[in-house]
Amino acid sequence: RETAIKALGNWSDFAAAKPLVALVADASLKENLYNEALQGLVRLVKAAEGASPAELADAAEAALKAARKDSDKKLALTAFGFVPHAKAVATIKEMLADAKFKTDAGQAGITLAEAWVRNDRRAGKDLAKIIREADVNADINRRADRVINR
Repeated sequence: RETAIKALGNWSDFAAAKPLVALVADASLKENLYNEALQGLVRLVKAAEGASPAELADAAEAALKAARKDSDKKLALTAFGFVPHAKAVATIKEMLADAKFKTDAGQAGITLAEAWVRNDRRAGKDLAKIIREADVNADINRRADRVINR
């Protein structure tokens, strides 16, 4: 089982996301295997080609919901920086309100805004405004200002 989970975690095709989602949701999965599955799922979301934004959003949300510890949530949040979808924006906005995750959510949000503004100027700028209003830190604020002023 451990070999199979490691193989899925290193799979390059987004098709591996579905079994990884099931694995991270399995509360009986041993910690080391859970970590492999979660890291693999987050990696797939970040590197996915051919997956729709909705599929990416669902996988990222599943990783966040399955998080067992704050560090797992922070890892899952990084995936949202690669998900150009309204669900990602809603999650980032929600996590910005939590002091424990504000910096991580801000980082994911500004990463997404910087990429998104190239393809959807309005969506990228709107997200950057949300990030700027959250006043995460000086670096993220500067990056948000650059997106807003593009």
